[in-house]
Amino acid sequence: MVGTRKSRKVASRAESTMTYPLLLLLVAFFEVETLAYLAVNVVASRLRNVSLFTTKDRIVPPLPRSIWLYLSFFPYCFLAAFDGGSLRRTGRLLGCVALEAMVSYRSFLKFPSAYPRPTVRAEEPGLDAAWRSLHQADPPANTFPSVHVGHSYLLALALSHHLPRRHSDALLLWASLITASTLTTKQHYLIDLAGGVVAAEAIVTHVYEPWEEGRLEWRVAWGHLERLFQRLDGMARDPERAVLRADERHPRLRKFLGTLSSHASLADLYAATDGRHRLLRQGRRLARLLGRGGRLMSLLTSPLPGSLEFAGQFEAAVHQLNDGRLAAYLKENEQELRQALQLLFELEATAVEAGVTTPVK
Repeated sequence: MVGTRKSRKVASRAESTMTYPLLLLLVAFFEVETLAYLAVNVVASRLRNVSLFTTKDRIVPPLPRSIWLYLSFFPYCFLAAFDGGSLRRTGRLLGCVALEAMVSYRSFLKFPSAYPRPTVRAEEPGLDAAWRSLHQADPPANTFPSVHVGHSYLLALALSHHLPRRHSDALLLWASLITASTLTTKQHYLIDLAGGVVAAEAIVTHVYEPWEEGRLEWRVAWGHLERLFQRLDGMARDPERAVLRADERHPRLRKFLGTLSSHASLADLYAATDGRHRLLRQGRRLARLLGRGGRLMSLLTSPLPGSLEFAGQFEAAVHQLNDGRLAAYLKENEQELRQALQLLFELEATAVEAGVTTPVK
């Protein structure tokens, strides 16, 4: 028994030693990307404003508490990157994330649009503070296509080739919830979500998968990227056609959407994805690594105001997460979250309610 405990401690130390350098790499990577995003945001906000608002954007009402789903995008990206399994695969994942970001930046500058955000007042002090911080840190430009949606689905679809089905379903479910939250937090137009999905699918299909299989030809991949540019341009010029056909999605996403449609409850689907336990464990592991980052982590994150505060908040919050609380949250917000996904993918399991809210001004 003593030998077993000792071997577990040794394994734990080895695991920590291997993952801490990866965490530093991820922090540096996402910091550079965030700084680039903010720089593009400044430029795009000074250009002409292209209206991407449609009648369907009025349907989903604001859901203040969904900001926690929206903000979960940041730890989600870290946790998904940890699932790469090897430094080479993680490098390919990050390369594709960077490529998808550059595709998005191109559209931000070609079709600059600022979302008319509503003023949000929340009764909970922590919730109200989160909203103020979000609006201060992230100006309302850089909408089409959504980086939140693009990165989330890109990572989930890429990793679905290497992970067990139930674990990849957990990632796809969380990517879908983050996607829904971009509507319920009124951060994005519906067309932004569609553009993010299309960009993610194209890069996974024509860059990541051939790269992993040793058959990537960059000249061929560039031809597919040029077609992606044309498709995104067409979508931005006709935002009313934002709905994506579920049967035309990436095969892995298509299967997941079928699973989503067959479950009457998001909480039930969450419970059916065994990978959720790994997500929670990975979250606690990430919190521990962030907590012991010390001076080096401070230096890496110093260019981004509020980044250390975020790390501290995440470390404190992740230890309170459990299956029961997450399931209760999904049940509480079932209608709005599912409604947002139905608007994007035309899911057939549950009809969208016809109620229309007041347009955002």
